Amino acid sequence: RGLFERDSPFNFGLEYQRGPNTRFGIYSLYGSEVGFAFHVILDPKSRVTGGIVGAAPAPVKARPARAADPDAFDGGWVTQPDAGPILRENLAKRLANDGIAIEDLAYTATTVQVRIRNGRIDAGSQAIGRTARALSHVMPASVEVFEIVPVVNGIGASKITIRRSDLEALEYTADNATLLRERVTVTDAGPVPAWSLGDENLYPKFGWSLKPVARLTEPLKGDVGLRLSARYDIAPGLVLSGAIYKQIASNRDGASVSTSTLPHVRTDGSRYNEFGDPALEKLTFAWFARPGENLYSRVTFGYVERMHAGVSGELLWKPVDSQLALGAELNYTKQRDTDGGLGFGEYDYDIVTGYVSAYYDFGNGYLGQLDVGRYLAGDVGATISVDRVFANGWRVGAFATVTDAGPDEFGEGGIDKGIRFTIPFNWALGTETRRGFGMTLRTNGGDGGARVEVDDRLYDSIRDYHTDGLDPDWGRVWR
Repeated sequence: RGLFERDSPFNFGLEYQRGPNTRFGIYSLYGSEVGFAFHVILDPKSRVTGGIVGAAPAPVKARPARAADPDAFDGGWVTQPDAGPILRENLAKRLANDGIAIEDLAYTATTVQVRIRNGRIDAGSQAIGRTARALSHVMPASVEVFEIVPVVNGIGASKITIRRSDLEALEYTADNATLLRERVTVTDAGPVPAWSLGDENLYPKFGWSLKPVARLTEPLKGDVGLRLSARYDIAPGLVLSGAIYKQIASNRDGASVSTSTLPHVRTDGSRYNEFGDPALEKLTFAWFARPGENLYSRVTFGYVERMHAGVSGELLWKPVDSQLALGAELNYTKQRDTDGGLGFGEYDYDIVTGYVSAYYDFGNGYLGQLDVGRYLAGDVGATISVDRVFANGWRVGAFATVTDAGPDEFGEGGIDKGIRFTIPFNWALGTETRRGFGMTLRTNGGDGGARVEVDDRLYDSIRDYHTDGLDPDWGRVWR
């Protein structure tokens, strides 16, 4: 009331639809105001560009019939001292166009295992298919079994075993993706073979990026800026990374004084935004490992997020063919100063937090997760979340957290709830990339139910190369 003058009982509007995804509008409101609108209509089930443009796949190279050329199937080549380096170099050249790097190569006269790092192709099945095609061109005819192990953060996620004769027989067969999947096996990656050939030039590896960033701290409130990120892969499973953020523009109201009776693990966020610009967002050392079959581990140490630093450990049990995964996480963190530097003198707050988690794939792209444990403010409770993952990489989800913090301390009726989404860049650009844009919108920015933010949690890192991640878009194995 009293926000505008009402000079007329009539409102008028004119809208123009430009294509299926954009709309413009201009409006006259109550004879005293003029409004403009720009709408972007997004359909996660279809791509803006219709498809992804990338390098065309090489055809499978068929071997000669054994009866016609029996010498081609002689395995004596394995005794040649220069066979390994030559095969690795030839395979690396073929896979470079697809953004795939070779971590390790091991072979016998009949079997080859190649461990790959997929840096660009969004679908794990397509990366597997491109690798299998390249192997058909490079490996001698005696090699019948292709074992392909995708590597994520230096650890093997799974092992996909394909018979070469199946590739040769099914390439031009109707429904070839389904027929090939029936013959392919997906198993635990296992250890790196002792006789494998690594690449001394692959580690250490340094990479960096400078990109624009939009951050929302509450609906319609946030800032835009630039983030400088760097990553240094020291050795397989050992990663040093960091990020610095510089704000360019903001519509926030400035720093506010929190009235929360809980430790201010999140409600002082406005102070961090106001007094820490530029800010060191994170600086961490992470160690990823495979402690056993179906087991994955992560230890992260350092400035893990903008407000907290410490050490975080995680263990995940996830068989490659299971819809169920179980995990546990333990963290010790200390609250950082608001100035964006390295200090801890402003707050005298440290805490041990931990969670046990269950993950379940319900099929058709629906994922569920339940976390139970102790949160950053010392409250104890549980978070339940449901996400829908679309075949083109879109991810949309919702979550709710309830803890033993009272409604007056927690806010919003004692429940922290929100929605989150991730949009892959290739959906809009039509080019091959694994990068995307994500955002979380929550109703409660309070201290209750808060959790330390750590990069590269295990379940989402490895799931793409397990059966529940490969099967939905397995048809792209032939692409």
